[in-house]
Amino acid sequence: MDKFTKAYCEEHKIFGLIQRQNWFITGFIAAFFSALLGAFVDESTTLGYVGFAIGAILDYFMRKNYLNELEKFKNGRSIYNLHIND
Repeated sequence: MDKFTKAYCEEHKIFGLIQRQNWFITGFIAAFFSALLGAFVDESTTLGYVGFAIGAILDYFMRKNYLNELEKFKNGRSIYNLHIND
């Protein structure tokens, strides 16, 4: 399973960055950058909240995709089975 995670993270770089973090941390990082962008348009609070929600939602869907692919890998139906077994 470690080989699968390594191969998956190499292909999905953003997931590799957030893999060991909680969804809250991912949302907070997205909120920070959104608020920073919002400082230029005087909407930092609103964009901070929106950024947090978007970051948390993206984290959820990336983890869901990872778990689905991991399940396929365990059942031998994933494209990663070919890469790792070679």
